[in-house]
Amino acid sequence: MKRDVGGMGENLLGVWTDQIGITANRSLNKDAAGWDFILEWPINDTDSKEKFKIPFDKSPSPLKCVLQIKSTDSSKGSISVKMTNWFHLVHHPLPTFFLVLEFAGQNDCQNAYLVHVGPELIGKVQKKLRDLCVQDPNFTLSKKTMQLKGKAEERLKSLDGEGLQAAIVANVGTDFDAYVRDKQELVTKVGYEDSGGLMNVTINLPKDVDPDRHIIDFDLGIVNQLEIKGGTLFDDRFGSKLAQSELEEGSKLEIVCEPIGPGEISVTNEELRKSVRLACQVFVPSAFGHLLPKEKIRARFSHRFVECIVSLFGKQREVSLNMKFPEPNDRVLIRELHGLSALVLLIGEANERSNKITLSTKLNNERVGSGEIKIDQKLSPTAIKWANLVERAWTIARYFEMDSDLSLSAHDLSQHEGPMLTMSGFLDYQRRDFKLTFWTHESSSLQGMECCIPVVAMTNLGEKIVGMAAGLIGTINLTGEKKEDEIQCEVVTNDVRIVDQYVGDDAVEALAESEGMKERVIEKYKDMDIIELDL
Repeated sequence: MKRDVGGMGENLLGVWTDQIGITANRSLNKDAAGWDFILEWPINDTDSKEKFKIPFDKSPSPLKCVLQIKSTDSSKGSISVKMTNWFHLVHHPLPTFFLVLEFAGQNDCQNAYLVHVGPELIGKVQKKLRDLCVQDPNFTLSKKTMQLKGKAEERLKSLDGEGLQAAIVANVGTDFDAYVRDKQELVTKVGYEDSGGLMNVTINLPKDVDPDRHIIDFDLGIVNQLEIKGGTLFDDRFGSKLAQSELEEGSKLEIVCEPIGPGEISVTNEELRKSVRLACQVFVPSAFGHLLPKEKIRARFSHRFVECIVSLFGKQREVSLNMKFPEPNDRVLIRELHGLSALVLLIGEANERSNKITLSTKLNNERVGSGEIKIDQKLSPTAIKWANLVERAWTIARYFEMDSDLSLSAHDLSQHEGPMLTMSGFLDYQRRDFKLTFWTHESSSLQGMECCIPVVAMTNLGEKIVGMAAGLIGTINLTGEKKEDEIQCEVVTNDVRIVDQYVGDDAVEALAESEGMKERVIEKYKDMDIIELDL
């Protein structure tokens, strides 16, 4: 009578699992499932409560794995395994293994190998499946096989439960949950390392465009779509292509551009020795760039409000810059607006003085392009005024330590222009020249008298109301102008002494506080002639 080597192998597994106290759950339909047993390790109460001090809601999952037993009376050669079994073991979310038991004609197992269906075999199986699909799209999976053979390093160190457990743990590692996540990712991504989606398309290009330039602009995300005349999409895995779908005429081709790393745009007015640096993301052609002449390749340095295009190769390098402005009611972080406003003011001043502007770009701290540029955009007085207001708001925000998360719109800036100009003048030494003119009934004895003009400025800054009180210290000068019984006086000073400040979020409270702040200025400089003006 022929002996049942398969039954002997399954009985031996039962002995081994009993030795180490784990559960072997038999498959009810192993032909359909592709495996014989699921091995389950128990929850270790001692480890969770005492050794590692980990609460049960955060405890790692206990180890589980899938096992298919291959028992043989031979000790040489390989075992033929159906591709259906390989498919199930590769796609099962748990760790999967073949346990090869060699009885070699004896009643006791002579050798045992634990073959891990891990990264190497998963890649091999997925490639085999792809090759079969390419060779014959109508093949029958259950009629195809792939060989299995245990390697010397996969041999169990001991023919018992301890030897089996040690081999399983060595392959799975200490983090079972991470293993499961990594396996699913590997099954999906293996074979696509150097390939992915391919297409063969005919494109309708607009009239009067340079085809190469238009394709590069599309690859950089400057052109949003390409119109397709026809074509085919392919899936390229392990270097083998399979047609996925046909593209109809009139379809739109779009790609998602991903930056290759951080970069920097630096714009300099060398004659004025002023420079503005903007952090940005760098894009290079990744889909079609390798198909076009090297001298046509350009890079895109992208800031939220500034776009810079730089040629990477060739004798005549293109360097261009384009700016865009937020919509009037768009609230934007002040630190992002500050970069744009500084650039606008630099370019505006350079244009006014006919100075040269140079631009350089960096990728990962390495310079990749530079040159003199001409700004085709005409900066309107409105744009210059906006940029000046942003700079004033930036000065105030930094003083009140609100520059990290403050958001403002162009509408906010124009609505509070007056108090912002006054308050920033208190803070900026380059803008501290105040000239105040007033009329008085006093006599000429005012000439040369030192005085203090108390000034309070309150403004909304994002969600807060901020205020500042200062004394403008100066000398009265009679201008000689008269009207009826009044004479004109002026005070010109850059001696600004900040006395008090306010931060709050209640308008009524802010109004009351402004009066108190003004009184504190008057009290501080009561020994001087106090001139109160309605500013």
